[in-house]
Amino acid sequence: MGYKNPAGGAARESRRSAASVGVQIRNETGSAISANKFVYISSWSETHQAWLITLADADVAAGKADLFVRSDLANNTTGLGYKTGRITGANTNGSTVGNPVYLSTTAGAWTLTVPSGNDD
Repeated sequence: MGYKNPAGGAARESRRSAASVGVQIRNETGSAISANKFVYISSWSETHQAWLITLADADVAAGKADLFVRSDLANNTTGLGYKTGRITGANTNGSTVGNPVYLSTTAGAWTLTVPSGNDD
């Protein structure tokens, strides 16, 4: 997710830094959310001043990924979600740098295969 900036690196680095700042999110899904999972914003918690999140899912029309979590997030806890950044520990064997990655029909996961269902 790099930026092209013919004017120089300073502006590019500034945009990258701003985009990778985490936003407050809250997990009230009823179960833990593992690191490197994709989530979508489902509501707002005025009490916790954080976005409520749900695992993103290609089978759910409103379930497109808004953010990803970098670390495990237990149920009923608040953490950070990121719009951009580096996902570590993900097995991308079988792919080539620059190939697309898709939201999976498995909630929160990604795949190297284009989802094929009508609602994917």
